[in-house]
Amino acid sequence: MEFRQAIRRDPKFAVAYVGLGVVLQAESKYEEAIAAFRRAIAINPKDAQAYNNLGGVLTETEAYGEAIAAYQAAIRLNPEFIAAHTNLGNILAAEGDLDQAIAAFLKALQLDATYAAAYEGLGIALLKQGELSQALTQLQKARGLYVKQGKSQAAAAVADLIEEVTAEVGSGRPPAEDVKVDQKPQIQEPQLEEVPSEENSQRQEGQPEAVPNQSFGSKCHGQIG
Repeated sequence: MEFRQAIRRDPKFAVAYVGLGVVLQAESKYEEAIAAFRRAIAINPKDAQAYNNLGGVLTETEAYGEAIAAYQAAIRLNPEFIAAHTNLGNILAAEGDLDQAIAAFLKALQLDATYAAAYEGLGIALLKQGELSQALTQLQKARGLYVKQGKSQAAAAVADLIEEVTAEVGSGRPPAEDVKVDQKPQIQEPQLEEVPSEENSQRQEGQPEAVPNQSFGSKCHGQIG
C-alpha cells in the first residue's frame, strides 16, 4: 500500500496517515482508521482534512458527540470547508438540533450553490421541522444536481424520499418524524501525488511536532436520520 510505504519512509508524514485512514475506513476497519486520523492530527494539528475525515469515521461508529467536535475543529481551521459544514449539519439534524443544522447547510450552500449533499441535508432538516413545501423544493434541487453530476445512486435515494413525502402529504398524513436517510459523511482523500516518492521522501523542515491526541467529548446516543 502506497500510504504505508510513505509512512515507513517518513513516520511523521501526516498526509500519508490521512490517506491510510481513508483506505482503512473503506475496509470498515474503523478503530484503525480513527487511529490513523488521530496520528495525522498529532503530527499536524492544523490539518482540517484530517479532522473532517476523523469526524466521518466517528459518525459511522455512532460517536456523534466526538464527530461534532471534529467537524467543528475542521471548520475553525478552514471556515470555507464545505464538506465539514455539510457533515456537521447532518449530525446536528440527526440529534434534533434543527436550527443549527439548517444554519450549517445554508453556510455550505453559500460557499457552493451546487453542493447537492447540502441541499439534501437541508431538505431533510426542513422536513423534520414540518416545512413540507420548502423541504420538497430543496430535495428536488438535490436530486437534479445529483443527476447532473452523474451520481445516480444518490439521485435515486432522494427521488424515493421525495415520492414518499409526496404520497404522505397527498394522503393527509404528516410525514414520519424519524426520517431515514442513507447519506454518508463527505470524506476527502488526499491526492496520491502528495505522497512522496522514495527518491524524494525528505520531510520538510519546520513541520509541527507531535502533540497528544485530542479528546472530542462524550459519545452521543441516537440514530442518524
